[in-house]
Amino acid sequence: MSFAKDHGIIASNPCERGGRLYAADRKDNIWGEEQIAAVLETASNEIKLALWTGQRQGDLLRLPWSAYDGSHIRLRQSKTGRRIVMPAGAPLKVVLDKTERRSPLILANSHGRPWTSGGFRTSWSKACDRARI
Repeated sequence: MSFAKDHGIIASNPCERGGRLYAADRKDNIWGEEQIAAVLETASNEIKLALWTGQRQGDLLRLPWSAYDGSHIRLRQSKTGRRIVMPAGAPLKVVLDKTERRSPLILANSHGRPWTSGGFRTSWSKACDRARI
């Protein structure tokens, strides 16, 4: 339609400035303490790490062990480009210290290879299913 309008084939583009088709409301996606506790009971250390940090999946999948110094995690967020220094609170520190270092990256699959985004999403979904979320 834009091409046709630009070349004089049509007088106006009915799709121009259409605006949003829907309004997203994600209030029902926010987990409460019960859901978090249920996932923590059944999840692997890697899923717990993702839950405790609250960082985006892509940032976590690239997070090397060198980013953790025993008390803080240091990373650059891919979306904003901001550098983050996150204190490793007690629950997160326990998970990190307990996680086996099978790879240069913190999140590695059972074969010691970096997790793919699809593999991580599948594991996350399975953890949610086990927790009945």
